Amino acid sequence: MTTLLKSSKQNSLSGEIVIPGDKSISHRAILFGLLSKGKTQIHGSQNSEDVLNSLNVAKLLGIETKVKSSIIFLDSPGMEGLSAPTNDLYFGNSGTGMRLFAGFLSSLSFSSTLTGDASLSKRPMMRIIDPLQKMGAKISATNKENPPLNISPSNGLKGITYKMPIASAQVKSSILLAGLNAEGKTLVQEKYATRDHTERMMKTFEANISSSNGIIEIEKSDLKTPGQIEVPGDFSSAAFFISACLISENSEIIIKNVGINETRKAFLDCLLDMRANIDLTNIRQLGNEEVADLVIKSSDLLPAKITEDIVPNLIDELPLFFLIASLIEGESEFIGLSELKHKESDRLSIMINNLKELDVEVHFNEDSLKIVGKNDRIFSDGVFDSHGDHRIAMTMLVAGLRSPKGVIVKNIDCINTSFPEFVDQAKLLGFNLNNG
Repeated sequence: MTTLLKSSKQNSLSGEIVIPGDKSISHRAILFGLLSKGKTQIHGSQNSEDVLNSLNVAKLLGIETKVKSSIIFLDSPGMEGLSAPTNDLYFGNSGTGMRLFAGFLSSLSFSSTLTGDASLSKRPMMRIIDPLQKMGAKISATNKENPPLNISPSNGLKGITYKMPIASAQVKSSILLAGLNAEGKTLVQEKYATRDHTERMMKTFEANISSSNGIIEIEKSDLKTPGQIEVPGDFSSAAFFISACLISENSEIIIKNVGINETRKAFLDCLLDMRANIDLTNIRQLGNEEVADLVIKSSDLLPAKITEDIVPNLIDELPLFFLIASLIEGESEFIGLSELKHKESDRLSIMINNLKELDVEVHFNEDSLKIVGKNDRIFSDGVFDSHGDHRIAMTMLVAGLRSPKGVIVKNIDCINTSFPEFVDQAKLLGFNLNNG
């Protein structure tokens, strides 16, 4: 992929696409296939760099893997049969991969070192180190609280009751995965509900897990593979095309097979409340996840009011949401944004600066943001850096749809992290993209 793309205004978007498999679920399917004895087939998995790095880590831990026609084949000896890796476990850009794998690796009888790229090496890890240490794990970060992570054999983990200080599905999942191989019960209490893909997948693999009133409880479990896992389309990837269609004139697109998990579709729910013209059709169950086909049309939206209880479940879509808000007549407000600073980049600061470059009026105070939008806004031309963040890159390419002269986005190779098919699918729908 070229490292630079120009996106500019076109007449309309139209067409039908099938979105790649959900990255979060793909990670978990590989991980649980690794932990359960026997053969597991994963259908519809995403083919991104993040997911392929997780698959390579699984290989290094001693399981047999094969990929054929978008199906991943795993053959594992189970948790007790895993072997010590001969190399560092490299997760690239994936905070999800590192945090989830660290949970169960902390309970095993061998040492491991978890590394990542330059961006991941700046991500905070004390949020998992602290609860895992409380369980008895011997885990530490090489650079204060940043990766690499070093894990040594423990004397056995013990279950804890942990009240989540932040809303994070990754932290919650890391603790639950450690609890799979810990003595006694492990309880995680959430103030705000976060993505529940881990809990759903654990039930699919017959873990001893239950949840009620914001408390998830797990006991030591011998996982059993269901044999086959179906991965629904990635909602966070679909969100770019949903947004693009909503802000483009005379547009209508269909996105098929999109995961609409209740803890994942806050972005969709908010847009519907804002009068977005989106229809959900062919709603059905795929494994333990709900999916639907989405029909999206150009829409005149109402301003948004997003509160801190909603933010955890639309954290990936917030850069897009800021962009949309700048094109809605009136003032939109977003509260509780601090976690956005700790993603692949400081997405909050970057998007504030990007919006200002596009002459959008923004007001920021601590972790709250107000955006003054105009529905007839036309963006001027500009050059923007992705900062190595796939979601920033794709968001700014969507911004180009409202720029007659075009928006240039540099360093877009990071898109491969989550959505290597983005450019091809964007062009299929009518995006005006060229190499600048």
